[in-house]
This record gives sequence, structure tokens and C-alpha cells, in this order.
Amino acid sequence: MGGHRPGAPTRILGFLALLGGVGAIGAACVAPPGDDEFDEFDEAEMALCPGARNPYARIEAESANASQGVTFETTTDTGGGQNAGSIANGDYLRFNAVDFGSPGANNVQARVASGASAGVSGLVEYRLGGVNGTLIGSFSVGSTGGWQSWQTVPANVQASGIHDLYVVFKSGQPADFVNLNWIQFQGSIGSGSCPGATSSSSATTSTSSTSATTGSGGSGGTGGGGGSGGAWTYNPGQAFATTAPPFTNVTHPLQPTGLWGSIGGARPTNASWLNVVLGSGDERIPQWPYTVKAQAQTLGVSLPGRMVAALSITTGADVHVQLGAVETFSGHVLTGHDALSATLRWNASGGSMTTPIVYGAPYVTAQYAGLRPRITTGGPAILSVNGSGSGNVSGTRFEITLNNGQTWLLYATSNITLSVATSGLSATSAYTGALRVALRQSAAAATVLDQHAAAIPTGGSFGASVNGNTATVTYQWTRTGSGTLLTMAMPHHQSRLSGATTTSLTYTTLRGELRGIAGNSWTLSYPLPATDFDAPRAIDASRRAAVESALLADQSFQPDATTVSNDPYFGGKQLAKLARLAVIARAVNRTDITSTLVTRLKPLVNAWLNGTNGNPLRYDSTWGGLITAAGRNDPSADFGMGYYNDHHFHYGYHLYAASVIAREDPAWATTYGGRVMALVRDIMNPSPSDPYFTPFRNFDFYEGHSWAAGLFVFGDARNQESTSEAVNAWYSTALYGQATSNTNLRNLSRVLLAMEIDSTQRYWQVRNADTIYPAPFRDFHAVGVLWGTKVDAVTFFGANPELVYGIQMIPFTPVSEALLNPAWIQDAWPQMASAATSASQGWRGFMYMAHGVIDKNAAWSEASTLSSYDDGNSRTNTLYWLATRP
Repeated sequence: MGGHRPGAPTRILGFLALLGGVGAIGAACVAPPGDDEFDEFDEAEMALCPGARNPYARIEAESANASQGVTFETTTDTGGGQNAGSIANGDYLRFNAVDFGSPGANNVQARVASGASAGVSGLVEYRLGGVNGTLIGSFSVGSTGGWQSWQTVPANVQASGIHDLYVVFKSGQPADFVNLNWIQFQGSIGSGSCPGATSSSSATTSTSSTSATTGSGGSGGTGGGGGSGGAWTYNPGQAFATTAPPFTNVTHPLQPTGLWGSIGGARPTNASWLNVVLGSGDERIPQWPYTVKAQAQTLGVSLPGRMVAALSITTGADVHVQLGAVETFSGHVLTGHDALSATLRWNASGGSMTTPIVYGAPYVTAQYAGLRPRITTGGPAILSVNGSGSGNVSGTRFEITLNNGQTWLLYATSNITLSVATSGLSATSAYTGALRVALRQSAAAATVLDQHAAAIPTGGSFGASVNGNTATVTYQWTRTGSGTLLTMAMPHHQSRLSGATTTSLTYTTLRGELRGIAGNSWTLSYPLPATDFDAPRAIDASRRAAVESALLADQSFQPDATTVSNDPYFGGKQLAKLARLAVIARAVNRTDITSTLVTRLKPLVNAWLNGTNGNPLRYDSTWGGLITAAGRNDPSADFGMGYYNDHHFHYGYHLYAASVIAREDPAWATTYGGRVMALVRDIMNPSPSDPYFTPFRNFDFYEGHSWAAGLFVFGDARNQESTSEAVNAWYSTALYGQATSNTNLRNLSRVLLAMEIDSTQRYWQVRNADTIYPAPFRDFHAVGVLWGTKVDAVTFFGANPELVYGIQMIPFTPVSEALLNPAWIQDAWPQMASAATSASQGWRGFMYMAHGVIDKNAAWSEASTLSSYDDGNSRTNTLYWLATRP
């Protein structure tokens, strides 16, 4: 089965803040080609620092990493897309890590429009580092004759190096005064240097250069970036498409409300932080190493202990410390998010508290503006602060000792005086600045925390590149303050980091031991698994006849008409089964059978793409995604996919079928490509410049895997059950990219695939030598459902062991060879073998196929006893898999 059948959701609230981050073009800054006259460079023509944004290419307003006050709307300006609108005094856009190089930029052009009333005008300022940061240029603007009457306005600027760029809007009137479509700088990047380009204690990036040129292997298709003849770099400004999805538009019965703020558009539906905007917004989420709860009057923080049982590991929901204020808050709202963070704000009379929840931060930070901070606990009493149990304490560093045995460190960016009581600490006067809390586990840990407390992360972005069969992934944190940033690496990060400066700081969490990394960025290296339609080796000659015989029997397979017309999951499995038979037929040189099967497959896939099936797809303009008609009307229908549960599982099967058709019939791909790519955009839109879909709906770049839970409230945060079906999604999009010569799609899919497999093998496939999960849970050898704050060795549809193991395997395709770690199968096989004895034929078949990873001959004999198969599997696929094992 594909995921869970969740209950009716609580009403949830919506918000769009655009995915942060830009891709690295090269590992070191180099001079651009050509002369000093910058016309319009695209990012393939110049090399920037890792994680940096190119200011000399057009920067679209909708690609902002964060914003305040603005909305995004469809523009009629040349090039289409969206513009920033509803802009008034005090609003701003933020673009992270803009690399101006050296000598840098000397001019900038902005595309603006205004329908402001007579006498209404304003100033557009370019600032570095903050809304009140260094002013590098500005221009004034009044009415241009209409809100879509566009003019290009230049301004002189002076900027070099890498900075967060703020476009700040100021006016003496309260009315909206301008729309902004894009900006573009002119100047010279020269030969500037990148952070980490020379050896230092905080360097975390390699200095070796990689090519940014694209190959000559084709146009790349829709959204493509060239062929496979050279290196590829992820460009977050390059969407697969920006056109409206060719499906009937609907609105969703679940409407966004206040917790999401004022920004509309396509919204995240599966992010790990989603609990802060679901229901009342007060269920906990993981920040790593802590869990946090956005409560009405405080941000609750804890480092929960693990409670280990045979079939689960849970974590306590108690709150240890709370950041709040003496003043009463009106509640919290989400003000921004990016690939590595979400930011919340609590408003009160006279000021606010803003908290960037940044993955991997060993401190939890609250930025106060004009309020009296109050620090309380969720239950434990405060015994002392800096050794004092009462009275006032002053300074910038405090040790808070609780009666539960914990000591928490509190850091202030400027001097503060706190009144001490067992119930909490209260500032004696209004305070503007940051407070940070961190759990002190030892004197050595305190030393590390003290060293890095002044460097505050506020968000982050990811970059990715591919060179041959290796992917390089970068994380670039945005930050304020001074000194070297400290972040925590999970176990899967630690084995992939390159050039990292590690510290002695560790925390034990549900995901194992996290270790502190000093530096503003990370570079990780992943081997890329093979992605092809066929197994990486030929069929064993001695077993070829058996495979062909099975194919002759299975070639008559006809998907169930009702299922394939109405059920996106089970129908999708049957479409993929039929497509898989067509692929195997070609592998054994029976192209006549391939042709017959593809001819049978086409109308079934076409019906979904044309919207003529029994349960058609609809474009939901409320949240921004493709959902079924039945799922929209019933949260429990189609496994909750109408509420954004399991989209990557469902569409992965459909996209596999589409990739097979596209391989056999390129003309079909030309006709249906836009519709197929709408499914791709739904689950892995790469760019905020696509206004119709949220970027990377399912994928979590910090945890390195997908989430499946959609718009449902869960006390244990997000979850994912079937890692193998997530892998199938990225495998299928890679195949579609291959079949249509879309290099951008294929390479980005390969990156997601490599990361998903790596995290799956760390956190779902449990081995005897595992150090993440203690016994007795470790002894079961598999996670059935992984949550943000617990793990279970059961599934949503049953607790039988074969279900738990099997849901981490299906469907079996050539990429399963990279997914199924032989060491895991070796350790788990005794339990799989035992489970197989009482399992249904379908699930028993998966156990035997897994056995083929470590003993192909025994598995072949076991498979010969099967008489029926799972609805997404066949005898042909089972024997082909076993006959192509190494």
C-alpha cells in the first residue's frame, strides 16, 4: 500500500514564502568570459561561489528568499511569470548570498510599474545585510500609468563581495506605490574570492574547481539544461515551466487562514515544520537537536529523551524552557521559510518576538524588539541562575539550573538584567536584541557553545551539482552576528561532509548522535546510482527462457478498468506494472510485445492526463497542486491525496508509465509533455519562479528524504512510510528526463534519488551494527513509519512483519539494486524468511525478491513456488529481477 489512510484533518491555515537558495556554479570564483561590458550573463557563463546568487543575470522578484508585506501576482510584462505587488512603505524583498564579486557592481536596472494615485510616490533602496544595512543605491518612483505599465529604471550602485541583498521600499504615504518584476546588476565579478577558498579553522568548502559548462547532448527538453557531455549545476531560477497546468481549476474546501500570514500562492504542504501552521499551530516540530512548540504565548523548547520499545521509539512531549515576554502576545504567524528554516513572529503591543527555527542549530533563538523578555519552563522549577536563586542578575551569559537535572545556557547579544524566580526570569526593562538558549551537557560542551553563540543563523539554502556519477550538495546558511557559525550534522551528513571543521559538541537524538560543525556552509558528496530502464547486467543465460516464458504468459495482462480509471495509487501501480512488462519485453528482444503493451498502456495513461478518467485530476489553486476530484471532496479518499498526502508515491507510478511511453514514442511525449510535466512539477518543482507549484513539495534537504503527510495534523510531526515508493518517484522522473532528453530533470532527479537512498539506508534499513537505534527496537531491523519525533516498526495498514519490510522495497525495478543494502538484507533475512512463511503470496514474493540480493539461487528456487503476485508485480518482473542479480 502507498502510505496511510489519515483521519479527517483539522482546519489548516496557509502561507507562501518562497524556497530559499541558489545553486553553486563552481567551487571558486573566477572571472566571467568576455569584456567589461556586462550585457546579460546567464549562470552557465560565469562561475560563482558555492551557494551564491548571480546578480548579473536577471533576478526575478518572485525568487526572493524572504519578503515582508508584498504579494505575488501574475504579470503581463514581457516574459510572464509573477511580479511583486501591493508594495507599500516598510515592505522589502530579501535575496540571499548575492555574489557581486570584485570589483563588483556599478549599476542596476529595475523593472517597475505603478498605478498609484496622484501625489503618491516612494523610494526603492538597495541595501546589504539588512533592511537598515549598507545603502548601495536607490531611485524614486511614481505612477507609470498603471500597475502593469512597466518601465525599466536604472540606478548607480557600488557593491562587491557576497551579501544578502535587501530591496527596501519607503514612502511617506501609507498607500501601495509600486510593483516590481525583476532587477539586474551590471559590473564585473572579476576574480573575487569565495568563503573557504583559503585554509582556516572555519572553512567548510573545498577549493577545487568544477566545470560549469553544459554538454552537447541535446536541448534538455522542457526546462532542460543541455546534455550529458559536461557538468550540471542546479539553478533555482530555472523552472521546468511557468505556464498554467492544463487541468481544470478548482478551489480547495480547506482554506488557508491567519497563521500563514498575508502571502498567497502555492504553499508548502509537506514541510517538516508544517505543524506551526496546522490546526492551532501548537504541535511540536523537530529543529534538531531540539524539538520546539509554537505556543500562544511562548516558543517551547526541549531536548527530549528516547523511550525505546520493541516496535517503537518515542520521545517525550514535555517542554523544558520557554521563550516569551512579559507582554501578552496575539499569537504567532509564519513570516518566512526556506530550504533549511522557518521563521515565526509573535506580536504584542509595543514590539515583537521573532524566532528563526533553523534545522541543525544547537541554540534556539528569539529576536526581541521593544519587549521585556520572559524565560519560563514547561514544568521544572528554576533552582538558580548563575548560582543565584532570587534577585536580579545582569550580563550576556547565564546558566539556568532546573530541578530536573538540566542546565540551560542563555545568551544575550547585549547586556540585559533579569529578575529571578522559581517560576521564570523576567527582564526588568524593554529589550531589543537576541536571546539564545542551548542545553549545557558538560563543561566541554559549554566551551564550544560559548565560542559560537554570537553567530546566529537566520535561514539557509541548498545548491547541487553533478559531475559524472557524483553529486555535490551544498548548504549555505544565512546569518547575523559575529564569529563562526555552529550547526549540527546528522549521521547521514557526517559520512558525506567534505572539508568540514568538526567540534566536540554532540547531542543524542532520535536520529542518533548529532555533531557540531563550525562554518557558514557545508559541502556534501553523494555517489549517484545508475538510472536506466534495464538492469545493469544481462539476464543470466540459464534463466532467460524462464523469463521469456513468464513474459508470454503475462503479456495478456489488462489493468482492472475500474481501478485504473478511479484510483490514483492502485491504478497507478497497475499502469506501472504494464509498463514494466513492456520494458522487460524489449530487454529480451520481443519488441513486438513491447509495442502491443505500450499500445494498451497509452489510452489508460492518456485518460488521466486528459482528465477523462473516472476520478480526474484537478489543479487546486488554493494550495497549488494537482489533486483528484474524489480526494478534494473527501479527505479520506485516495489515501488523503486530495489533502496532499502521498503525492510522490502516487505520481511516481504514473510517471514511470509515462517514461516508458515516451521512450517508445517520442511523438507522444511531444503531445503530452506539458501534462506529464505538470505531475513532475507537483512533486519536484525546482524553482520559485514557477507560480503554480510549491518548490520540492515532498523533499526535506536537511533530513535528506521526503515527507508524505500532507495537510493533516499529527502530534508527532510529519511522517513517511514507504521510502521505496519515494525512491520510485525520483527514479521515474529521472527516466522521463532521460526519455525526453531533459537533462535538468534527469540530473536533479538523480540528486534527490541519491539523497533519498542514503537517508533510507541510515534511518529505515536497520542493521545489527546500527548505532542510531538502541535495542530492542534495533533487533526488528526495519522502520515502518518514520516521524519527526518518533519511529514505528509497524505500517499504517498493518503490523505484520512482511508489511513493514515489504513497504520499504516496492516496487522492484533496476534502481532497487542501489536501494536495498545487502548488509541490511543479510541481517534482516532470518526475520523476513520467518514472515514469508505466513504472508500472502504477494508479500511473500517481495521477501523472496529481497533474498535475491544476498542469495540469488535460493531466491530463484523460492520464487518458483509462487502462484500469484502483488497487484503491482508480476512473475515476469520477479524472475527478471532474480535473473539479473550479480
